[in-house]
Amino acid sequence: MENEDKNVVASDMYRLLSQAIAYPDAERHERVREMLLSLDSVDLPDRKWTDIVRKLRLLHPDATTLQTEYSRVFIQGGLAITESHVLSRYNAVSEVSAFYAAFGLSPKSGETPDSLMYQLEFAAVLKLKESLARDKESASVTREIFSGFLTGHLTEFAGKFNEMMQNGDALPYYKTLTESILAFVEADSLLYNSVTQ
Repeated sequence: MENEDKNVVASDMYRLLSQAIAYPDAERHERVREMLLSLDSVDLPDRKWTDIVRKLRLLHPDATTLQTEYSRVFIQGGLAITESHVLSRYNAVSEVSAFYAAFGLSPKSGETPDSLMYQLEFAAVLKLKESLARDKESASVTREIFSGFLTGHLTEFAGKFNEMMQNGDALPYYKTLTESILAFVEADSLLYNSVTQ
């Protein structure tokens, strides 16, 4: 598989993970279910990606169960889903907002830009942008920015968030989801750091 094609699929994976960790209203729940089915029906470029999709598809509960669990874990249980709270990094909002702004992006009004959902969505955008780059220089600039974003924000955040989730009592779906997010982010972090050095 061409590197550009792999980046498109990686973008789809990041988008799936972003949607899966967000509040599961009925529309989003259905979108995640469809994404899982779609990705499970194609030959993914990495066996680990296939394993992630299959595990999440098999564990994906109905919308009501997932909404109840989301509320219990993240709202009532107080498990923060933002980098500034998880890592006590209070400049995270302004730092990630600067990354987004560099690409003409901004979260919806009232949303938290340093949330795991937005950071994963931004990773999806960068993977797609790299794939669609018109020349090697543009692709290289995107890779460098993505490497900085992974190193400065997403990798550590995903690691600590997963640790907190594993120490809690969430449904296996959420525990598997955060393990999957961490595995996917760490693999990209290793790849991008080796390429940009």
